[in-house]
Amino acid sequence: MRSKFLLIVSITIIGAAVISQCSIFSQARSFREDTGYTGSEQCCCCHGSLHPEIIRQWKASSHHLTMKSGSWEKDIPANLKLIPSLEKEDILAVIGHEDGGYLFVGLDFQVFPPEGFRLEGSFPPHDEIGLEGKKLDAGQSCFGCHATGYFVSRKKYVEPGVACEACHGPGRKHVDSGGAEGTIVNPARLPPDRNRMVCGQCHSIGKDPSGVHPFPVINRGEPYRPGHDLTLGFVDSRPVTTPKGGEYSTFVLSPEPYSNQLCTDCHDPHGKTGNPSMLGDPTSALCKRCHWNPLSGIAQVDEERHWGAHKYPCWYCHEYTHVH
Repeated sequence: MRSKFLLIVSITIIGAAVISQCSIFSQARSFREDTGYTGSEQCCCCHGSLHPEIIRQWKASSHHLTMKSGSWEKDIPANLKLIPSLEKEDILAVIGHEDGGYLFVGLDFQVFPPEGFRLEGSFPPHDEIGLEGKKLDAGQSCFGCHATGYFVSRKKYVEPGVACEACHGPGRKHVDSGGAEGTIVNPARLPPDRNRMVCGQCHSIGKDPSGVHPFPVINRGEPYRPGHDLTLGFVDSRPVTTPKGGEYSTFVLSPEPYSNQLCTDCHDPHGKTGNPSMLGDPTSALCKRCHWNPLSGIAQVDEERHWGAHKYPCWYCHEYTHVH
């Protein structure tokens, strides 16, 4: 009798857990459908076979890994020892990388940095992380760039990390149409200024029109959508120098003839595995694409006479490669 009772209790608990999990997935699916998004797993259903190398590189890239869900297991136990006040089940998300350290976001959206964690030389809100007595709300300061499809007005995001729809826009119409032409944004086909804005939605320094969020907010609560005018939801601070991560803000101030140059001329947004800063090529061959081409109309470098050009990457000396 006792064993029968325990079996019934066990089945009830498991059933409740399954129903709860199904409810969570149902809510996530409903939110995506309501906002026109699908999530990257839907994109991978087709593009996993159409463009397997791109999908493979993206899954290993800094973009994809910039934020993970709280159920993500890698390295969490070791890092949690640094934050005794936070239990594993209280983690909503994990922000950061293996080389730079992880930040934990609680269920109330509060950011918990490991003890002694500081990001030197960074720009807001990154420079506030770890300051004594300073509490950061990830919903106000982080999710706009570290998650895809974050709606400030609803305090919900489509998925953690920079996923497909962050750069290609909501994909519901594309999926429902069977991949019809013109139902998804291809940044490569956008005019240069709108193309760069896709990167600029995160790689810039400034605030939304309300002056509260360090990322674009459209219509008082919606995320920026690729192909649209970034300036409608973001006021760039136009800094004189370029902290790492805010390159768009200074690059767009560059004069002619750089107006047609794109971020993707040097960086691979899907992430070349192993290349620093998602560069298309980690050597000076990257710069030679233009600066060794006499037809490019820009400064040429004589490799024989230019000291070190044959031996060192150009950015060893030319530190501000994003400012022309």
